[in-house]
Amino acid sequence: MRNDMELLQLRFDEEMSDTWDDLTEKEKTIARLESERHEVNQFHANEVAMMQERIDELMLASKLSVGQGNVRGTRMQSDKVLVVARYQENTDWLQVFLGQYMQVIISRDLPAATYNLSPNKGNEAASFLYYIVEFYDELPDNLAFIHAHRHAYHQTTDIIHVLQNLRWGENPYVSMNSDIIMSMGHNDTEWLTIVQVWDDLFRDELGDLPEDLLGPCCAQFAITREAILKHPKAFYQKILNWLLTTPMETYWSGRVLEHTWHYIFGMPAVMPASMVDRCKYLMHC
Repeated sequence: MRNDMELLQLRFDEEMSDTWDDLTEKEKTIARLESERHEVNQFHANEVAMMQERIDELMLASKLSVGQGNVRGTRMQSDKVLVVARYQENTDWLQVFLGQYMQVIISRDLPAATYNLSPNKGNEAASFLYYIVEFYDELPDNLAFIHAHRHAYHQTTDIIHVLQNLRWGENPYVSMNSDIIMSMGHNDTEWLTIVQVWDDLFRDELGDLPEDLLGPCCAQFAITREAILKHPKAFYQKILNWLLTTPMETYWSGRVLEHTWHYIFGMPAVMPASMVDRCKYLMHC
């Protein structure tokens, strides 16, 4: 009897072992199929991305070959103008995707360019101020001041999509970056730098230094002509001269303007991200 029981137990153990092995194999198969599916999906995603890049290249080649695209470097009036701060970037994408807008590209490394600003100091702030000074008496109704790249950590999406969905002129100042707010403590180098230059650069036009300056990050914004004309040309010229001649490192001098653009153009010193409805003005919903 004992032998029979032992045989039954042995058979039971073998069957359970086979069942467990089968289950393990099924799990392995499922895992393998899931991995293969992911690889296929990734392959197709890469193929789609490569196809899109190829389409972009073909569109660019087509536009350039027939001389289409925007008019660069002219002083023509337009109701909408893109002011582009460029340093080493390829800006051909502007012609292809945003050719409906007048464009003024301020370069920092092309002496032969229509607009080349040197020395290369002050980051995009110097380029933006250069445009304001140069065109102060013939500003368009609406302007967008942007960098020469399409993607960046401080943008929520391709700048092309932002500009294509922008509701021009409905707000005097709209940041085109993400909702990052540039915060700084009063012991931070950036704040101390602003304190150092405030009286010389800003006090006459903007009054006393506010207790805090908190505004949108990273200096890409849409603005109206009226917002710029609230200050005289000499105000912008003075700041530009300082940016181009100060011995201060460019990182710090440029940051002064990143922290103050919104205040210069009439926004509160402390400007919460929620103040401007990005869903309404940028279609960022």
